[in-house]
Amino acid sequence: MTKYTKGRLWEMMNRVADMPVDVTELYLPVEEVLLESINESFLDEINMGDFGGMKYSCMNVEQLKEYLNKILVNYALPAHKRVKPDLIIHNKVIKKDQEGEIDVMEFKDNIIAEPSKMITTGNAKMLKSSTDGTFTVTIGLPAFRGIVCDITAKPIKFLIVNTCPGAGDCKTPCYARKGNYVRLPHIFLKQTRILNLLLNNPERFKEKLKDEIIALTQKKGLVGKQMRFRWNDSGDFFTEKYFNVGREIMDELKAEGYDVKPYAHTKIASVYNANRLPADFAGSGLSLKTDAPDFVISFSTDANPKQKKLVNLSGAKTSEIVVSEHFDDLFEKADPLRYAVDEKGKLKFKDPKNGMEILKDRISKEFGVVNDETLLSHDEMMNPEIAPESDKPIYNVIVQTKGETDISTQRPDVLRTFFLIH
Repeated sequence: MTKYTKGRLWEMMNRVADMPVDVTELYLPVEEVLLESINESFLDEINMGDFGGMKYSCMNVEQLKEYLNKILVNYALPAHKRVKPDLIIHNKVIKKDQEGEIDVMEFKDNIIAEPSKMITTGNAKMLKSSTDGTFTVTIGLPAFRGIVCDITAKPIKFLIVNTCPGAGDCKTPCYARKGNYVRLPHIFLKQTRILNLLLNNPERFKEKLKDEIIALTQKKGLVGKQMRFRWNDSGDFFTEKYFNVGREIMDELKAEGYDVKPYAHTKIASVYNANRLPADFAGSGLSLKTDAPDFVISFSTDANPKQKKLVNLSGAKTSEIVVSEHFDDLFEKADPLRYAVDEKGKLKFKDPKNGMEILKDRISKEFGVVNDETLLSHDEMMNPEIAPESDKPIYNVIVQTKGETDISTQRPDVLRTFFLIH
């Protein structure tokens, strides 16, 4: 048996596009070796000047070619053997030249092309979040890491950008690193092109996004409705300049008379703290109708410890993860690995009459929230007779990640949202 060495592995990787990896040649499982080798490029992140505070790593053409070969190795493995690298690149966008080598220049041209459309309107959760008087749309970046070509650099170089610098425990269950987000090449390209436009030409990013928003507000069937604009259904405000660009767009639209309400989840303490309500807001003489920030921000408590300790969670608007151990026994199963769902895609309680009350009691005890008329199910929140809009942040809401809406994040009168992760 050949001993595991990186040199031997790279030799195999250069051949793998046309032949499978023989895993018997390695002492270590190939997926462990591959994950280590793919992610080792990102260990020495540095800060970028114009986008102050942005963390990124650099690759030259040859380094990127080597990385893309590793990605092809990964896709050549059986599905159960594949690893999920920090930087996900879809294999369908990796092309070869006539000599069978990775065509880095074609890859570069592909990712720096201006996206045809930046706003996403068909996201299932966004569609469910639209009401008679509102509609919800979003924009997203690559989750966790994204690749950018620095078009000003000579020789050419590529930046591996940390798009979620506040990420903590969320990396593994992150929905934006699963499903269609990684299965479909056009989603990878769209998000990557948005990131490239933002960093290479922020003024054009601002102009194009603003034009798209205005066009949507004038679309048949949407005229007269309020747009709820979610920033970063994947990724985050990874640098202050990005958030400022977003704020400028929203402020200009408001000044021009457009009814657009921005909101976001974030794991970046500085973004949340600059846009939060005072911790004592509920007991003050202030009102959400006149004193709430225009930009509704919810702090995700699964941020890393560095970010969490910078946020005073007392009176904070938060998004909090409820893992399945707190509710697994309460819901019906379709099979041992999947929950049963109803026609709306929502989980089905084994005990429809008492199940939600049991769940509320468990969440109350686990998260230290009072179990009274202000702790609501999602359906209760949507009922104006049960939860009329308040001028104070008083509600706490339990939301399923599938089958229910994002409205608790949009509403400034909702303080804590508990997301059931399943």
